[in-house]
Formats: sequence, C-alpha cells, structure tokens
Amino acid sequence: MRVKTDMREPAATGGRSAAIRFERRFMLLILLAWSIPPIFGLSFLIFIGMFSAAQMAVILATPLQPLFVVGTLAFALGYFRIYIRPLRGYLEDPGSVNAGVLLRRVRRFPLDFWATFLGYLLLAPASVIVSAERYAGYLPQAGDWLRIHLVALIVSIIVGLPIFFLILDLNLPQKCRHLPLTTGGVYGKTQGATKDRSVLQ
Repeated sequence: MRVKTDMREPAATGGRSAAIRFERRFMLLILLAWSIPPIFGLSFLIFIGMFSAAQMAVILATPLQPLFVVGTLAFALGYFRIYIRPLRGYLEDPGSVNAGVLLRRVRRFPLDFWATFLGYLLLAPASVIVSAERYAGYLPQAGDWLRIHLVALIVSIIVGLPIFFLILDLNLPQKCRHLPLTTGGVYGKTQGATKDRSVLQ
C-alpha cells in the first residue's frame, strides 16, 4: 500500500508557529513601550518635587489620566498589530503577501514607531498638568511645562531607545530575506535599487 505524505502541512505549521512567536514578542515590546513611561515618568515627577505623593495619588484617581494612559495604550496595540499583519502573513505563507506592502512596512517602521511614541510622550505632560490643575488644586507655572517636557524627553531616551533596539533585534529585514531588502544596514538601500524600484512603488 502506498502511503501519501504531504510535507506542506508541517511547513505551514512551522511558519504559523514562527509568526505567532514573532507577534507575541513584538506586541510585548510595544506594551512595555507604552506602559513603562507612565510608571517611570510619574515617579520621577515626585522625585524631583514637582508633585507630592498625595497630589499624584489624586491625579491617578481622576478619570482623565487613567483614560489617557489606557486609551493611548489601546491605540498603540491596535495600530501596531495591524502594522505587522503583512509580516505575520509572510511568516505564515510567503506567497500570500504583497511584497511591496511588506517592504514599505519594514522600511518605515522606525519612522512610524518614533512618530507614534514621541507623539504619545508630547501629549502625556498636558494630561498630567490638566489633571493636576482640575483635581489637585495645582497651579502650573511656565517653568513647570518646561520641566515636565524635559522629563518626557528623559523617558524617551531611557525607555524608548532600549525598547526600539530590542524590536530591531527581532530582525524584521532578515525575516524577509527572500525579498529585495537591505544590505548596507538594517534599513539601508535595497539590493538592486534601480531594478527593484517598481516593487516599492
């Protein structure tokens, strides 16, 4: 009796497992990027004496600050889950994803990550000041806005940079090595840029 064997099912299962592992690691790093800054930043504001512990407790108990934190976190998780969908699809089945879309997502990731992350950190000081002013009786001075934005800058360096490099360690271009991706660095020029330019349009 001749037994038929199909090697495509194990390969598909392995691709699906790799896609799931990648997505979990990627989304965990995005979760950390958006959940660590409030903890670090608000603690640092208490440390430098801008707010007392009692004032910070009032700020955290108001509806505005928790809604801002949860809302921006939900947005980031939803946005980046959709953003990496082509890459997950490619890991599951390389032939099922448009190469041009995948290349654009991989090459644009640094810009999208930093634009979203820094936008979040630029809005965060306003949510803290407004919450403190409305609910904790805090009267902000011009220097307070400068100090709290400097804290946001510190957070972007201490938290944002390490997490960004951890995401780069997931090696997005290498996972798409069969496509005309980068050679001179993680997000450098493409191989045969002139020949493959039509793919990137």
